[in-house]
This record gives sequence, structure tokens and C-alpha cells, in this order.
Amino acid sequence: MSAFERLALKVKRGEGPVFHLAHRLAKGVLNFHLPDNPAMRSLARAAYMGHVMTREAAEKLRGVLWAEPLFRARCAKVGEGLTVERVPYVLGHAEIIIGDNVTISGQLNVITGRFSDRPQLIIGDNVFLGHNVVISVNRKVEIRDNASVAGGVRIADSDGHPSDWQRRADEDELQDDEMQPVVIGEHAWIGTNAQILKGITIGEHSIVGAGSVVISDVPADTLAMGSPARKVRMS
Repeated sequence: MSAFERLALKVKRGEGPVFHLAHRLAKGVLNFHLPDNPAMRSLARAAYMGHVMTREAAEKLRGVLWAEPLFRARCAKVGEGLTVERVPYVLGHAEIIIGDNVTISGQLNVITGRFSDRPQLIIGDNVFLGHNVVISVNRKVEIRDNASVAGGVRIADSDGHPSDWQRRADEDELQDDEMQPVVIGEHAWIGTNAQILKGITIGEHSIVGAGSVVISDVPADTLAMGSPARKVRMS
């Protein structure tokens, strides 16, 4: 034990008059709070608003001056009115096409394997993507106009690896039938932490409930929920 650690232990224990006084002083400092009264609340409220405005302004500047230009340069085509809060993490060679007035809120992750020469991620007009959306695209993922994808959603047009263990061990390529396009229809809404698996089409105006795992198509104008997701009602 070092000399400093021994000294700290004596203060914690309050050994003797000197260390007892030091212990009381330290306890008083640790338990100190500013007074809670109308004047202090008014001052703190103004400081809080200033803190929030400063943070929001800094986030906006980072998006406009850094994240958006970098992401535009990575994409094959980008429309007008793109809003990006953070630089999306794009791993691989997917061709990314983005329409007008797309909002990417928080972190977007796009991951592509080696299995296809020209995988495509197509995002239509007026699409919203929430924080920490992950899109695995080895053939094609399309999110059509006015769709909303909440935070934590996972979309994949393949399983990433062959299902047979021997093929995985041999690091075999995925075959064409193991990569099936995913389509999110117009005005569809995908709830928080949902998973959309390969070959799935979500019909227009449909809703996928939070945390659902979608393993079969969802018809248009349908609410689907659960794991696996099942039709609950027509919307």
C-alpha cells in the first residue's frame, strides 16, 4: 500500500482528531448541494436552455459541415435536403442511392460482404432512419418513399453466412438463392428494434411492431407484431 493510499484510508476511517476532522470536511464536500430556491431555479433553467441550445447547434454544424459532405461523397446518388447527424459507417462496396429529404437520425450502419459485385441500397424520398439502424445488403435493400425506420432496426437480405456448418467452416460463398432482396413499402413504419430478414416485402402503409422478427411478407395496410411477426389487424 502506498503512502497516499494509507493516508486516504485514515481519512475514510476518521482515525484520531486530525483525520476525523478531515473525514467530516470531506463528507461535507461530497454532500454539498446548491440551494433550491426560486432565484437559483431561474438561473439554472437559463443555464440549462443555454446548454441544450449550444449542444444542438454543435450537432447541427457537425452534420452540415462534416457528416453530410462525407456521406454524400460515398453515395452513388443523393437528392436534395439530406439531413445527417453522424457520419454513417459503411463497410463494403454497396452502391447507395438516396432520394430527396431523407433524414438519418443518429448512427447508420451499412455492411456489405464479398458475395455480389453490385449490391444496392436504395432509399426513397422523405424516408426517416432512426439511431443505430443496421442494414446488411449483399444484393438489394430498398426503402421506398415516406417510410420510417425506428432506432435499433436490423434489415438483412441474407443470413451473412451459409446455413450448413461445413460450408461455413470452408468459408464458402453465399449462393444466389441465399441472398434475397428486401423491400420496405411506401409509408410503412418499422418499430424500434424490429428485425427484417431476407426476401421480405413490407407492404405500403403497414406497421411492424417494436421488437418483432419478420420472416414472411407483410401485406399492405397491415399491423404485424411478434417473433415471428404475425398479422394482428388491418390498419
